[in-house]
Amino acid sequence: GQTEDLVTTFGTPNNVSANINLSQIIFNGSFLIGVKGAQEYVELSKKELALNDEQIIDQVIRAFYAVLVTRENLEIITQNKTNLEKLIFETEQYYKNGFVEQLDVDRLKLSLTNLNTTIKGIELQVKLTETLLKYQMGMPLDEPIIVIGKLDDFLTNITIGIDSIADFSNRGDVNLMNARVNLQKTNIKRLKYEYLPSLVGFATIGSQALRQKFDFFNFNEPWLNQRFFGVQLNVPIWDSYSRKRTIQGVEVGIKQIEMTRDIMIDGYEIQFENAKTELITAFDAYTSYQSNIQLAEKIYKTTQVKYKEGIGSSLELKSAESELYTTQSNYINAIYRVLIAKQEINKLLGIL
Repeated sequence: GQTEDLVTTFGTPNNVSANINLSQIIFNGSFLIGVKGAQEYVELSKKELALNDEQIIDQVIRAFYAVLVTRENLEIITQNKTNLEKLIFETEQYYKNGFVEQLDVDRLKLSLTNLNTTIKGIELQVKLTETLLKYQMGMPLDEPIIVIGKLDDFLTNITIGIDSIADFSNRGDVNLMNARVNLQKTNIKRLKYEYLPSLVGFATIGSQALRQKFDFFNFNEPWLNQRFFGVQLNVPIWDSYSRKRTIQGVEVGIKQIEMTRDIMIDGYEIQFENAKTELITAFDAYTSYQSNIQLAEKIYKTTQVKYKEGIGSSLELKSAESELYTTQSNYINAIYRVLIAKQEINKLLGIL
């Protein structure tokens, strides 16, 4: 007999489905450690910024002290000029009355000329140090800057610097190294946790419409709802020892960071002892010059009186004047030296 082919259609020509898929990590050790690592990375970034701020603050403090030194030098020499001009005027009157020679007047005028030259040089130094301070502070260089304070105001708690101990735990770069070590140790934990199984829960909720015609907006026809839930367990079996080699590489990196940190701290200990020695020496010099400046002022005034009374020479006056100027300069520089030595200790200890 003769056979005929039958064409059969399975399913429906028009299908629409809508599903919501949900998943939740139930346990994943590497993910949990990764979150901790992200937090430590944020802390690492903060420490990098803090280290940069620490360096800027140190530079600003040193530039600030330099401004005070030049300004106080200018102030003292300007006062010396005023006193010298007064003495020249009085000496000229003595010369007119025949009590002194023209040579005495000329020597004093020569001192005034030298003093004016010194003042011009210091005025340039003041502008230069102020420009440097504005640069370190990030200020526009063409804007004026107001600096308040005297060097003596900052000579407090100097003995604290002398008695301080070598503790570098507050230094920004040491903290940065420690943060890098901690981050890499967390990375090792994350890699080791990857050996553990991970468990993930999932759920799917959906609805499906099967139509012979495209009439999905006909709500009289039913939609078929569906839902199912489950868990998925992933168990690592073999990774060709790649993870172990990665862990070994990270461990080597940690040892390198720790070695660099320890060498750096050893260097800071040497610098710290040198800074303490410098501070002690500078403070002794400051104490000495503090007494010397009072003595030099007394000698200069006494020599002036003797000169005016005709029992002292202009050479004695010139010598006393020179000694006074030198002692004044040494005194100001001694204060600056003390402050810089103290700042070096603060920098080494991470004290802002």
